[in-house]
Amino acid sequence: MIKIVLAIVIVVLLGYLGYGIERYYKTRLKILRDYKNFIAYVGRETEFFKSNIEELAQKFEYQTKQLNEIISSTVKGENLDSIFLTKELISRIVNFITELSNSDYHSKNAVIKNAEELATQSVYDAEKDKTQKGELGRKLIILLGIGLIVLII
Repeated sequence: MIKIVLAIVIVVLLGYLGYGIERYYKTRLKILRDYKNFIAYVGRETEFFKSNIEELAQKFEYQTKQLNEIISSTVKGENLDSIFLTKELISRIVNFITELSNSDYHSKNAVIKNAEELATQSVYDAEKDKTQKGELGRKLIILLGIGLIVLII
């Protein structure tokens, strides 16, 4: 009886760990999609140079609070780390905000286009990671739990 209870507890804990790994990659993908939407929003709003970067950062309807924190801290000149994004991805966001702040009407389109290309590649990589690392990791950890059940019982 104790072995069965122990086996159930192990499978539940490993399943929870597996879903946590998958959730990490899903959240990362959601942040990057939100960033891509932010770039498209900036492209539309700066077409006639009506607003500055502070107004753009405040008016955008964020889907994730992590991107809101990163962009707000960048506009304020502060550094912020995220557990979901690598230093490289954060530096891309910071560079986009910095370059957009320093660009004029003619060079802003090049900055936005470059950022869109990098964001598209990042979203594609995040989708692959979600599938390859997130879902596969969850399934392998659950399979490990089942293997432990067989060994315990």
